[in-house]
Amino acid sequence: MRPLLSKSGQALFASAITARRVNRWLLAAAAQSRPVLAGTLSVRLTHIHIGRGLLPGGFHTGLHVHGDAQLEHVLFGKVRLVLADATAYTLKAGDLALLPPGLAHGLDVLEPAGVLGALVEVEGEGTEAFHAHCRRRCLSGEKDVSPMTTAWADQMLMTSLEDELNEWSLETVAELLHLWLRASLQPHLRTLPMADGVLQGTPAAEAHNRHETQRDRALAFIRANVGRPIRAEDVAHDLAVSTRHLNRLFRSALSETVSESITRHRLTFARRLLAEDPRLQIKQVAAAVGYDSAAYFSHCFRRQFGYSPSHVPRTEA
Repeated sequence: MRPLLSKSGQALFASAITARRVNRWLLAAAAQSRPVLAGTLSVRLTHIHIGRGLLPGGFHTGLHVHGDAQLEHVLFGKVRLVLADATAYTLKAGDLALLPPGLAHGLDVLEPAGVLGALVEVEGEGTEAFHAHCRRRCLSGEKDVSPMTTAWADQMLMTSLEDELNEWSLETVAELLHLWLRASLQPHLRTLPMADGVLQGTPAAEAHNRHETQRDRALAFIRANVGRPIRAEDVAHDLAVSTRHLNRLFRSALSETVSESITRHRLTFARRLLAEDPRLQIKQVAAAVGYDSAAYFSHCFRRQFGYSPSHVPRTEA
């Protein structure tokens, strides 16, 4: 079944003003998004946007080139990707194409469409082989369908709809961008010939990729359970790894233990609740993030941020 963007996600493309706001948040989050590491390659976002929003049928861009590789992800509708050598193929909802630097291309919109475009910088041993592989795929008319890419895109676009992105939301969108980029690259990395030497990497690089995946899953579990008093052991159990191993991953990448990360996420979410809803009492917020004692919650909050929950600026009702 072809992945589709939610109706709410499609609706945000209807307004140019909304599209500009989403573009602003996407760019801010991209600056914080971690690169995707695959063997000896490092791929990071340098630019991302949804353009002016809805692209009407009949709209077309002229041929143009970019200095970085470009991802074109069709979220809904239908477009034709046209290359300089007259190669052309259709991209429908859920399809994406990765174009190497310097490859002239343009878009013809066949049906009203929403497109997420991104520029990515590829670095590391095997970069030229990776770009050459992408070029061969483009010129042969190959396209990719990754169900997870549209799912991640939908979540990050809906989060970016907020009028003001706070620290929590910005971090969430940055993480979703990382997951979207990794899912977008997966078909290319999976089909890259091993002889090119990119996927072979080193044992250390392969272990790093495996550890990064475990860390991403752990963080997703923590964010999904900010309202529960989970422990490091619960996170490790969900991943089927030892708590000691998970703590080692967190210390090396985040300079904090799993328990410290759980506390940081719960209290950051609590601070957001306090700031956004002045009607909530401190004991209600404490309960919402899994603290039975308002006094202990206030103690932890003060230790985390340096001030008490009662000093959080509250939005006027």
